[in-house]
Amino acid sequence: MRFFLAAIFALGLTMTIAGTLAAQTQGEPVFSSYEDMRGTLDDLMSKRRIADLLTAFGGADEMTSQDMFGLETQVRNLFPEDFENSALMMRQQMENGFAQDLIAYWTGAGYIYVRLLWHQRPGGEVLAINMTFNSDPDVLIPMF
Repeated sequence: MRFFLAAIFALGLTMTIAGTLAAQTQGEPVFSSYEDMRGTLDDLMSKRRIADLLTAFGGADEMTSQDMFGLETQVRNLFPEDFENSALMMRQQMENGFAQDLIAYWTGAGYIYVRLLWHQRPGGEVLAINMTFNSDPDVLIPMF
């Protein structure tokens, strides 16, 4: 099942974020702080609200609403319970306010991983540049 899961996530769940969020300024996934961005990510991932997650992080431009809800259905079928735990696994700090995180979400033996590339701007707000999630951490770890 793990290989099937990895195949589904590799094909369907890898998502590049570069779109819009109606509640955010200038059509960018901008958050007031890292804590705000991470709180949004943790809340939506833990509840498996994938369509809302993709919208919040700008992916609505990349997929239709129908595709996003289909993806959410896949995640809910593969992970029938909300994720109870989350932890920052890795952080790569870069220059000039750029960084990337690898965050794990899990319940029991069901794990999903999120790689998030972000930029803390001089004014303090944080832009989510790119988000990818997968059930196989070996797909995301080489990005660090």
